[in-house]
Amino acid sequence: MQTTITIDRKLFEEAQKLTQIRDSTRLVRHAVEKMLAYESIKRLVELGGTEPNIREIIDDEIEEE
Repeated sequence: MQTTITIDRKLFEEAQKLTQIRDSTRLVRHAVEKMLAYESIKRLVELGGTEPNIREIIDDEIEEE
């Protein structure tokens, strides 16, 4: 899919610095993938569950990516 987006230049440059991803398409794809992962984890946490150490597991997963 192709689309045109407007992103704050400083925000985009900071993302490039932090990720070392220079290609705009790859950077946006990476950001969307991370957002989806984060929101999925957040939803699971909100649903509750029985894992007492879920926060540690989630933090470990986020750090590994």
